[in-house]
Amino acid sequence: MAIVIALRRIDLGWKVVLVGGLAGGMLEFAMSLIQQYLLGSRSWNYANEPLNIGGRTTVPFMLFWGLLCYLIVRFILPLVLWLVHLIDDTWHTRLATILLAWILIDAVVTPPAIFLYGSAPTAWCSTTGSRSISGGFR
Repeated sequence: MAIVIALRRIDLGWKVVLVGGLAGGMLEFAMSLIQQYLLGSRSWNYANEPLNIGGRTTVPFMLFWGLLCYLIVRFILPLVLWLVHLIDDTWHTRLATILLAWILIDAVVTPPAIFLYGSAPTAWCSTTGSRSISGGFR
């Protein structure tokens, strides 16, 4: 969301795609590193894909993130803002409170789920040098 808010100020479409793609690729790369070193597993490995960057992201995926950012910034965000302005002012605080509660519940529920995922049965992957999920949750 922070990427979208930052991109909203950029006027040229190709700059939105470029910056969004770079930001999305860096985020994907960083999340892969964090998962590997914090949980000892990897959810994706692009080592065999063309134009991969350390097996953690690829240039085609970065292009996808950039195009997705462009679509969100140019079409979806204006529609959402228009809909928000249709809401009566007395409901703004109520809706903000509900959304904040939802975010707080998610913040409490997600970390244990992540660590449960990290402790799931794993197998050593010789090609990536890390563990990968080998089965479902029990």
